[in-house]
Amino acid sequence: MRVRISWFYRFENPFDQQLDPGNRWVVLSHLIPWDEICNLYLKHVGVSSTGRSGLSPRVVLGSLMIKHLCNLDDRETVSQISENIYMQYFLGYL
Repeated sequence: MRVRISWFYRFENPFDQQLDPGNRWVVLSHLIPWDEICNLYLKHVGVSSTGRSGLSPRVVLGSLMIKHLCNLDDRETVSQISENIYMQYFLGYL
């Protein structure tokens, strides 16, 4: 029997790799009291019982932080987040 090795052998998914703990988004994510902020957000905004469920408060507030810290417009903020694994970590996706 012949074993065929796929070209995917040794392929590393970026999510399987170790993130740099010194990266600014990793450091900042640990400095922010996300649970407290998210609870305050939900207290004032509320949760709708109809329609589509809302985004996570961490994603909403974190995206605004990224937008303003990097001086980006809305579309560029979405592009940067979709391309940057550290920003995704900051938003709690990883």
